[in-house]
Amino acid sequence: MPKPFPSEEFFSRLRARIATESARFAKLGFFDVTFGVRVSPGGPIEQPRLFLLRFEAHSCVEARELSAASDPCLLDFVLEAPYPVWQAMLASLTSRGEIDPAHSINTLSHNDHPMRVSATDPLGHDKLFRYSESVQQVFNIAGELAAADGP
Repeated sequence: MPKPFPSEEFFSRLRARIATESARFAKLGFFDVTFGVRVSPGGPIEQPRLFLLRFEAHSCVEARELSAASDPCLLDFVLEAPYPVWQAMLASLTSRGEIDPAHSINTLSHNDHPMRVSATDPLGHDKLFRYSESVQQVFNIAGELAAADGP
């Protein structure tokens, strides 16, 4: 049985799945960004975990877990939320293969609650908004993977 979210295996499978979905990203334009997904403690997660996703053009070229000591400048921005928030988002996948609007990245990160966006510089933070549709597609695909993994 595959390891579920949040695990390095889950993000590796996400990267592989994104490779098969390049058309979804190509229609949105180039997607050159490196961002982090931080899962804060909550539910079964006792220690924070941080995962890096690096994109070039229309492909995810790297997906891995980072250590707590990793240089934050590696990432353009970080999306951070407690595990239950991530789980609710991934579980809200609709029959159309999209995260429902109440659980979208835009909605969840509005006013930094319940999801927080951080960046080491304003240009990194701007990339979330510049690539917001592509970032949302990443999580739509993650929701599909989570649904396939089952409860």
